[in-house]
Amino acid sequence: MKLFARTKMNHDPRPARVVLAEAMRQLASGTITNFEFENRIGTGPEDRAVHELDSFAWIFYDDFIEHKLRGRHRLSKFQRQVFARCVMFLRSELEYEYPYNAKSLWAHQRTGCNWVRYLFRHLIGLNRRSDIDNSRYEIIDDRIWPFSSRRDYNEALKHPVYLAGTA
Repeated sequence: MKLFARTKMNHDPRPARVVLAEAMRQLASGTITNFEFENRIGTGPEDRAVHELDSFAWIFYDDFIEHKLRGRHRLSKFQRQVFARCVMFLRSELEYEYPYNAKSLWAHQRTGCNWVRYLFRHLIGLNRRSDIDNSRYEIIDDRIWPFSSRRDYNEALKHPVYLAGTA
């Protein structure tokens, strides 16, 4: 849950996955601000992949101050790689298959997200679901997330959407 969720200004008729993929790509490259990102994605049909990847992107920007991910807010190389994987996943036809209780062993240390936000969001329980058994977690493979298998990830790498035809 975002602290100050903004309403989407213009309705985009494209599928929510395509809109989020393009917005994540532009956010990560520093071409749009965090507020522009939030205005573009809005809400749409319930797609768990859209919800999970939007939640992932949220930990990398400030809800209070409008900024681009440049300068001191710039993503690290590892973070840009994860964003690229998210974009590639969103443009695939794959379903998000991780269970609600899946947890990363080291993603939050590696991504360098603000630990206070992570603590606020996950430990206080803003996105906790009552029907989840939180006593036992399934571990996420951070090298391929949000893909659920290495095979799916490798197949997506063979068919890039944004770089097709540039060679």
